[in-house]
Amino acid sequence: MKRLFTLTVFSLCTLVLSAQGGLERVSEGKGKHGSFQQSFTNGLAKGRSPMEFYKATFTKNNSLTEEKVRAYAEKNNYLVRRIDGRQVDKFGTKAWAINSWEFLPKSELEAFVFARVTGNTSAKAEKKCGVYWYQPQQQLFREYTFGWTGNIVNGKADGVGTAFKLESSGTGYMAFWVSGTFKDGWLQGEGLFMCCSFDKRFPEKLDTARIYSVSASMGPFLEGLASCGIDGSYGFVDATGRMAIAPVYAAVLGGFENGQAAVRDEKGEYYITKAGTFVDWTPKQKRIIAAKDAEAKRAEAEKKRMDRENELKRKREAEEREKQAILAERQRVERIRNAMEGDKIYYSQDWKHTDNFFFFSHDTHYTMRVVCFVEKNVNNGERLQVRVGKVESSNSSYYSVPKIDDIEYRKGDVLWIRPLENKGWQM
Repeated sequence: MKRLFTLTVFSLCTLVLSAQGGLERVSEGKGKHGSFQQSFTNGLAKGRSPMEFYKATFTKNNSLTEEKVRAYAEKNNYLVRRIDGRQVDKFGTKAWAINSWEFLPKSELEAFVFARVTGNTSAKAEKKCGVYWYQPQQQLFREYTFGWTGNIVNGKADGVGTAFKLESSGTGYMAFWVSGTFKDGWLQGEGLFMCCSFDKRFPEKLDTARIYSVSASMGPFLEGLASCGIDGSYGFVDATGRMAIAPVYAAVLGGFENGQAAVRDEKGEYYITKAGTFVDWTPKQKRIIAAKDAEAKRAEAEKKRMDRENELKRKREAEEREKQAILAERQRVERIRNAMEGDKIYYSQDWKHTDNFFFFSHDTHYTMRVVCFVEKNVNNGERLQVRVGKVESSNSSYYSVPKIDDIEYRKGDVLWIRPLENKGWQM
């Protein structure tokens, strides 16, 4: 009986130790479902789409840590991202256990980035060849080895395709790509030179990487130079990639022929030499200039004609005003000569009142009007004796005593005036 009890206790202890060992092994990622390393293998077996990472799952009740996943990924040259997990109970203690993540062999990174940034999932830029890449800081093209999806002739990109290059630098990656038609490694027609960077420590940020681009347009090489447009400004590049003529024109109208090429800017269309100096206007621009000159001459002739007409009009108006003034003066004199006792005669005089404030002044203009009645007429209006009937102001706030020929005029005054000599008197 005692021996049976001893065996029973020993067996129970063995079972407990075995259970503890099993739990420990689970924490290391081992068990009947396989190790977490097997999850990488299973993910590779399932495959991935060109624009996605491989997916791994580890669903056992375990305490797999992120550190273990990253350590294994680093050891086996995997990039790992989007690590997720859940809480588990380990001997009564809550712990965080990893149960899913995404990973990518570093050997497949270039293909993945190519698909993500270009959106091209059907082609692979695996063939290497020479491509002339535009460097905006130096304003030149330089030949680099790129991956290429199209044909290769003499070691350089030829025909339609996409050039792609992934560079590793420090903690980051730089991706470069351009799509279009190429000849001898040079872009033909229009294209976008594009690049983006992302931190290799955080591959999940590749999806939100900022893309930089330079719009370019290339023509064929003629007489050693090719037209080149950069972000809407055009110039010429030589076979070494150097900007022989800076991109300062609005358009290039053709390549070089007999040492000259046609360009257009705000001045118009004209020919330049390979040094960028002006030669002559294009035939089209000459027609435009001739039309503008003809229009300018027509406008000048029309202006002169209008000036002559206006001058004649002003002269006629001045003559008419003079006639009217002479007639008005004759009528005024006639009325004064025939003035009779009781007739009204008046005189208007302009005045100004200035109000001074702290930093400015204000002028008020008004008119004083003297109204008189004739009492005597001597020598046909040479002298008139008048009585001042009233003195009135055009502004009720301001009043001044008029002074005519150095004589002040007040209501009721009887004065002698010479209205024929002073034209201010009116009847």
